[in-house]
Amino acid sequence: MVFTLGSFVLVTVAVAFVSWLKTKGTDETSKDGYFLGGRSLSGLVIFGSLMMTNLSAEQLVGRNGQGYAAGMTAMGWETMCPIALTLMALFFIPKYFKLGISTIPEFLEAALTAQPASLYRSFSLSLIL
Repeated sequence: MVFTLGSFVLVTVAVAFVSWLKTKGTDETSKDGYFLGGRSLSGLVIFGSLMMTNLSAEQLVGRNGQGYAAGMTAMGWETMCPIALTLMALFFIPKYFKLGISTIPEFLEAALTAQPASLYRSFSLSLIL
């Protein structure tokens, strides 16, 4: 138990330190600085962030239980995820960045109009509050 907690703390501190080193010269008061680390992170870091975001407590607990109850069929949903994330990282995200889009409301504004983006913002804030 002590080793597990110690290794968790060590890895967390290491990730925080490397992230700080990579982004210490960025202006985090701007949109790009806050959401994208001042565009100073490499593709490998962004890909790792996407993959680790996909691995949550639901994955580590829920999918194991579902796999025990239903067999390998539970894995079917997750086998496509790395493929989809790779396609997103290689093809879609560079196009969005060229258009200056870094958030979902900005995407909705560019694809539709300002009204759906405002509705999305309001809905998201109501869920948070």
